[in-house]
Amino acid sequence: MFRLQRYFTITSFIAFILMAVLLGYFYRTLAFADLIDASESKNVALAQAFSNSLWPEFAPFVAAAEGMTPSELQTHSRTQELYESVQAQMASLSVVKVKVYNLEGLTVFSTERDQIGEDKSNNLGYNAARAGMVASELTFRDTFSAFEQTIEDRNVFESYIPIYSPTGDIEGVFEIYDDVTPLVQRLEQTQRKIIGGVVAILSVLYLVLYVIVRRADGIIREQYSALQQNEAALRLARDEALAASQFKTRLLANVSHDMRTPLNAILGYAEMLQGGIYGDLTEQQGEAAEEIIGSSGQLLHFVNNLLDQAQLNAGRLKLNERPFPVQWLLDDVHSLLNLQAKAKGVTLTSDVAPGVPETITGDRYWLRQIMVNLGNNALKFTPVGDVHLHVFMYDDGHWAFQVVDTGIGISQDVQMKIFEAFERGTPPQNGDYLGSGLGLSIVKELVSLMAGEVQVNSEAGHGSTFTVVLPLVTSSGVALPGE
Repeated sequence: MFRLQRYFTITSFIAFILMAVLLGYFYRTLAFADLIDASESKNVALAQAFSNSLWPEFAPFVAAAEGMTPSELQTHSRTQELYESVQAQMASLSVVKVKVYNLEGLTVFSTERDQIGEDKSNNLGYNAARAGMVASELTFRDTFSAFEQTIEDRNVFESYIPIYSPTGDIEGVFEIYDDVTPLVQRLEQTQRKIIGGVVAILSVLYLVLYVIVRRADGIIREQYSALQQNEAALRLARDEALAASQFKTRLLANVSHDMRTPLNAILGYAEMLQGGIYGDLTEQQGEAAEEIIGSSGQLLHFVNNLLDQAQLNAGRLKLNERPFPVQWLLDDVHSLLNLQAKAKGVTLTSDVAPGVPETITGDRYWLRQIMVNLGNNALKFTPVGDVHLHVFMYDDGHWAFQVVDTGIGISQDVQMKIFEAFERGTPPQNGDYLGSGLGLSIVKELVSLMAGEVQVNSEAGHGSTFTVVLPLVTSSGVALPGE
């Protein structure tokens, strides 16, 4: 079963964590990008101020420093003057270190005296500024020398900035270190507040959704439990229905088989009595014998139908398909039905239409059973009039057997049920039309077994037409084109 509550808890927790982390990451990225832009602009402005106020006075000293040793530069009087001037200008600012480089990468000046005289010609930031670009970097320093003191745990923003002459030529490079720790701390504090707010909002949203999902999960569990109970009940009902069907099939087969022997005996003895084997009968006795024969015949027909239905239900019926002459089959059926038709005064006719092959492959026994069942029904429900048996080609790949009568017809609502077992087209209390309700059911199942179909066209009071359409097979057992 799908555990909605568990999956929601896991996925929503992961999703909320990812949202908070991604939001914090994007905020930090954007905020620090703005901080770097603002700090770089500030350092460029400071470098421009230094250049305007200090560079004209100290440019000659920077140019002449090329041949000096680091110790000479560190102890030079101009170095001290430059240090004091820089310190005076930086007194109220967050700048913690300033360096000046000549065009050869020599550190001519630094507020950290030990770094004066160092060669920075291979430094990437210096070379970028030497090429006319501003190079900046934000770093965290555990310790950092700032003027005459050492500071700890600071975020320092350093920029290499080119110094231009009045003619536009680069004359040197400034390196300015700005302490942006307060700005970084404010950004991180804001970031924590935003993440905290987002977490709080998401937590409230999670609780609301959790209540909804928990309720939905409970409903799903209830529905799943009910579904399982229904499935179990359906399985039990199916098993019981199968068992009942199998029992019914076995019962029908056994009872029908056991009834045929005594019925045949009753029918045989009655016919012997009627034939005068045991002596002449009075008129009243003859009528009684005739009634016994008629009733026994009907009961035997019913038993035979039960046996056929039982075989079909059990799936034991196998077709024995062989070539046979169509006319012989039709004559056989006509002969079986003709006595009943004469007894009722109904005209029975039959014909084979032109174009029907003389020989057709099929199970002649069961085809005769289908035709007889349809013919019996037609005669039974035709008090007066005609019944016609017709064999014709339905199309290139099918042949058809049709029974047309002028009887009482079948209403549209009844036509939907007449092919079901034990269903009858007339009320059972109507003594004029006796029957078991199995004839058409057997016809339907046999035709389906032969890969055919049964069609009915009827209207109450206007007769009926039953058409059985079957695949046309050659004597070799191969279906003809068009099947």
